[in-house]
Amino acid sequence: MKIENYREFFSRREQVRLQILDGGHAVCEGGEWAADVASPGCSRLYYILGGDPFLVVDGEELPLLPGHCYLIPTGLPFRYDCRTGMEQIYFHLNLRNESGWDLFRGCGRVLGMAYPEELAGRIETACGEKICGITGALLGEALVKETLARIFMENDWEPEDKTLSPCVQAAVSEIWSHPSIQMTLETLAVRSFVSPSTLAKKFRKEMGMTLGTCIDEAVFQEAEQLLRRSALSIREISERLGFGDQFYFSRRFREKYKTTPRSYRKQTFI
Repeated sequence: MKIENYREFFSRREQVRLQILDGGHAVCEGGEWAADVASPGCSRLYYILGGDPFLVVDGEELPLLPGHCYLIPTGLPFRYDCRTGMEQIYFHLNLRNESGWDLFRGCGRVLGMAYPEELAGRIETACGEKICGITGALLGEALVKETLARIFMENDWEPEDKTLSPCVQAAVSEIWSHPSIQMTLETLAVRSFVSPSTLAKKFRKEMGMTLGTCIDEAVFQEAEQLLRRSALSIREISERLGFGDQFYFSRRFREKYKTTPRSYRKQTFI
């Protein structure tokens, strides 16, 4: 008997965590699908089914072609729009390793490829409640993962699998597990068993951002999810995220998204 154990596969599989934050099937007319995304805290995956949508990245217009899918990585500012209309399947997602590192951060470019003709239909079947329960959830997630793997291979790009130091890993875990604007460098340093100066220095070097920026990113991503998916009032959301004063929350939210939380709740962001 000869057995070849897939040890590397099991090791790598356990180190990758896919989180799908939002998704759906969108059909829009010209002018309905247009927005600026200044500092995206998650990645977007678009399967273009029809229309003439496009992105603007670094001043350059990138057409989104029907029959193609596109990954817009975390942290890449862009504008999206269409001239006459757009139809797509979309997902907002995060892909992190066991250290909490966002594997798409630092990609710095849009990745795209032509997708197999039947793929969109399979996703619609799995995610559109035609297959119910755990079976549909597993199949839908598997199709998204398959798409990501194909995009990486088609674009000859491999995510940077960065290992964070223990103190930074502990801070990242705390920030994303319990997002709160009241979280401080000093508190996180105590929980990470290092001095504030050490944590601040290591965090910036390894994450490519300040600890405060990461806290804001986690807090406002959670704010987006609560505004779009929950029935909580603006006051309740502000309290949950540590603002206390809902007017301060609204001011900070408006600074980041150029709209109020109440208006954001009524909008559709794809």
